[in-house]
Amino acid sequence: MDSSSYFRKTAEKTVRAIKRAARRHFSRKINPERRLPRRTYQPVGVDSNGGNNWKVQDMTWNRVAPIVLAITLFSLPTAAAPKRAQSFVESIGVNVHLMYFDGGYSNLDRTLAALSYLGIHNVRDSALSAAPSAWARYAAAAEAGVKFNLFVRDDDVTGALARLHTFVQQFPGSIISIEGPNEVNNFPVVYRGKAGTEGAQIYQKSLFDTVKSDPLLKDIPVYNFTTYPNASGASDFGNIHPYPKGGRQPYDTILSESQNRIMPDKPLVITEAGYYTLPGPAGWGGVDDQTQGVYLVNLLLDAAFLGLPRTYIYQLLDAYPDADMTKQESHFGLFDIRYQPKSSATAIRNIVRLMTDNDPGANAFPLRATDNYTINAPSSARSLIFQKAARESIVAVWNEPQIWDGQNFRPIAPVQETVTLTLSDGPQNISLIDPLKGLSPQKRLQRVSEVKFSLGSSPIFVVLTR
Repeated sequence: MDSSSYFRKTAEKTVRAIKRAARRHFSRKINPERRLPRRTYQPVGVDSNGGNNWKVQDMTWNRVAPIVLAITLFSLPTAAAPKRAQSFVESIGVNVHLMYFDGGYSNLDRTLAALSYLGIHNVRDSALSAAPSAWARYAAAAEAGVKFNLFVRDDDVTGALARLHTFVQQFPGSIISIEGPNEVNNFPVVYRGKAGTEGAQIYQKSLFDTVKSDPLLKDIPVYNFTTYPNASGASDFGNIHPYPKGGRQPYDTILSESQNRIMPDKPLVITEAGYYTLPGPAGWGGVDDQTQGVYLVNLLLDAAFLGLPRTYIYQLLDAYPDADMTKQESHFGLFDIRYQPKSSATAIRNIVRLMTDNDPGANAFPLRATDNYTINAPSSARSLIFQKAARESIVAVWNEPQIWDGQNFRPIAPVQETVTLTLSDGPQNISLIDPLKGLSPQKRLQRVSEVKFSLGSSPIFVVLTR
């Protein structure tokens, strides 16, 4: 038999085997928990904003695993679709309460200092009221470089947006998005004689139409109102609040709400998500300081992995004392009641410092097709590659085993998994950084094409330089 006949017959046999495997697989009930123990990551494509189709590939993995296995027995996929590092930095926001004139937020200087420590300028808050004191505080924040997403729930929609119009006149670029009413299932809206979800939808339509008819506000994106269960509304973006319960890792909660969104034609943002540092039975289950740090970093990476352009963590400060340690709302902050950074604040600060790209073209440079890699990692792990304009790249690798015992309210020691990252485009200098421990590299390697490292609970950022 000549070589061409051999390869033709071999290919025909392979195709028949794949078809048989597919028929067997799709003809039986799918078990969503069934997974291959390890996998290699490969994007499906890069969009104009540096995003990719990771979400689709990961969501369908259980169904296509037998086919992928048959195809990849002899050839593992390579190359992760890149994102711009600065776009990731600018996707990060945090909730504040500048209208609180008591508690932690009453000290505006300390509040702004906490934002400066993080390196974050995107905040979410309620729309400023007509009170002169409110204007003064928001104006001081805007002068300090704060960029607002403001949710509106004033009974007078026209009056509320007139104040935002005036604010934008005085502080151009300070309002980057306008949002409908917050959590109307908890804080009901009654508008034009209608209550509940229907009232909120009518309110949202009035808000959207008024913004889009204002020559100064019309180009500012409008986020939908939030409620549970989610409901549609006139907006440019859908909007979710995925709070993982019981000390669970964030990915499944974000994925579930992303898949179940009511407006699939709209891009999606997270305007609240977080964990509170109160281990014990209070509320839906808090975690300790270190676990909050790990989970919030994972949450930001998961949101980027799923293509969400902005995520606002809840919240900046532990604003009020909780002497009897029973109030979950007093413990969501990145900073404690004394304005001291928790592990989460330090980790986010480290990531922002690591990822910030000060190049003038940081948000617009052409994404490079040369940073291809293969990663062998546990099935619960994910990776993303971020590029800077000056040719530095950073591969974030994170794992989401269960690291918190929600029944006994204590951490679980994770299994240390070995990860192998192989570069496909020649050797580079490599530094391994754990943002929960600092910015000093855990390991440095010069001119190598492969690196092995342990992956436990903390994400690892692999910095690549030529």
